[in-house]
Amino acid sequence: MNFFDAMGLADKERIHSQFLFWFFGLEKNIVPDEVKRDFLIKFLDTNDCGYKDFCSYTEKSNIDIIITSDKMALVIENKLKSSQHSKQTFKYDEIFNKLCAEYPKEFKREKTIKVLLSLIGERPESPEWIPITFHKLHEVFESIMPKLNSDVPEVIIINEYIKSIKKLIDTYDYFIKNYYNFPHVFEKDKKSNIKEAENNEYIENLGLRIIYQKGFYTKIMEIIKQSFKSNIFPNENKEFPKWRVAEERGSALIQIIFEYYFDKKYFLGIQYQGASFKINYQSSDYEKSTTDEDGIKFGIKAFKEYLKNNKTIFKKINLPTKHALISLSKKVDKFEYSSFEDFCNRFKKEIISAIPIIDDLHSILSSN
Repeated sequence: MNFFDAMGLADKERIHSQFLFWFFGLEKNIVPDEVKRDFLIKFLDTNDCGYKDFCSYTEKSNIDIIITSDKMALVIENKLKSSQHSKQTFKYDEIFNKLCAEYPKEFKREKTIKVLLSLIGERPESPEWIPITFHKLHEVFESIMPKLNSDVPEVIIINEYIKSIKKLIDTYDYFIKNYYNFPHVFEKDKKSNIKEAENNEYIENLGLRIIYQKGFYTKIMEIIKQSFKSNIFPNENKEFPKWRVAEERGSALIQIIFEYYFDKKYFLGIQYQGASFKINYQSSDYEKSTTDEDGIKFGIKAFKEYLKNNKTIFKKINLPTKHALISLSKKVDKFEYSSFEDFCNRFKKEIISAIPIIDDLHSILSSN
């Protein structure tokens, strides 16, 4: 076990941010400017990243990391175990613009690159950001190590950090390929394969259950998206709907969004979580929403009108209790206990069967 794992630091987002801050702040006799430049060239896939005057900042106006050179400013939001929330990347766009206006010497450069760093390749909400994974971070650190003096104490620490990232990404990759051996990741009371004791301990100790669920669901959705046109809408020129993987009540979920209403304040879509499949209508700002909003009252009326005039396999209507959300739901056998291919096929069938209901509800919502 390496230093970062032994100290219980490998799962701390702040530690990874602080490490990058520390690395780019090291003296030139330890990490020369050309090595820092090589790091950024590989990390960002660009040659236009500057040559000197590297500086780093952490937790500046809540932005995890800012790295600057003579030509470029790099903004990094680090999401190891958590996900974006409350349009976070959009907010950081505004925050960084204000920093550039207030402190142009420190932050305003010819070029700005914004990176969402995550284990699972999470997609940024803001189009100004690019996704980069910890896999890429590990690859880049390994590529620069031969250029550093391995006997220097700081370089020894860098090497320990690389080992920590390697363990993190290897365990995640193994889980994705062998998820059926880890039912406890999807249901805490389930027992996982006894042969996976070491990996189970690592997942539990680092609190990685939810982010592993999100990573698995993201892989599922990437496959479904690729086959969407040929298998779901073969005769229509439609793009795949917007989707996201989120968390609610200690469990990950897949949310597919078909239509927005009231200036994108509400949406109609499909949701899968655990053993439940739903057609839902909810506030786009769910956590801040309330049950007495006009938008959700409008949705309740539309759902009740649909149920009054149609027979459906969805037997239960879930009315809002605390936030602006209404749904039709049905129980399904948990898809996670089937093969990856079966999961995708079953989920696609559920989507196909739900589309006519989505269309009918959309017609009602659009006509009133």
